[in-house]
Amino acid sequence: MSRHPVDHEKDSAETRVKPYAKVIRSTGPEGSHPASQVLMKRDHSRAGPSARVANYLRIDRDSEH
Repeated sequence: MSRHPVDHEKDSAETRVKPYAKVIRSTGPEGSHPASQVLMKRDHSRAGPSARVANYLRIDRDSEH
């Protein structure tokens, strides 16, 4: 026996939006997500290989003591 229509959980807006969001993500240009745009605008001067080596050396020096 099925439940009365009032007893069923209502469809949330999120479930109705999911298929549309999936299409937008799959067809949108790469890097169109706001988080991707923020990462692309970040200053990359500190994130170079020399900064990485400096951090590894700092960690190594701290572990020797």
